[in-house]
Amino acid sequence: MLCKIKTTKCWGGDDLSHSTCRHRLVGLRKEKGWLQKDVVANLLKEYNISITESYYGMIERGVRTPSLKVALAIAALFNVEPIDIFLNVKTTFCCI
Repeated sequence: MLCKIKTTKCWGGDDLSHSTCRHRLVGLRKEKGWLQKDVVANLLKEYNISITESYYGMIERGVRTPSLKVALAIAALFNVEPIDIFLNVKTTFCCI
């Protein structure tokens, strides 16, 4: 039986730590020229999701993990897959 480990990469293709993946979130926000309050306002306007600027800042720093609903909305706001922002996992795939 052969097994291989697949590492999910952060946005930008880097194989980095969880917190560095979140730094990609900061980069996406800055690419749009947004402040954290702009992200919070757009989440409310476009997805009817109400979070505080403080909570969003904690998400960016990797201090808090958002709910699935919030994570999906943030990813949609930046037109990226949620896995590109919020996950950095290793998965073993086995075959016979």
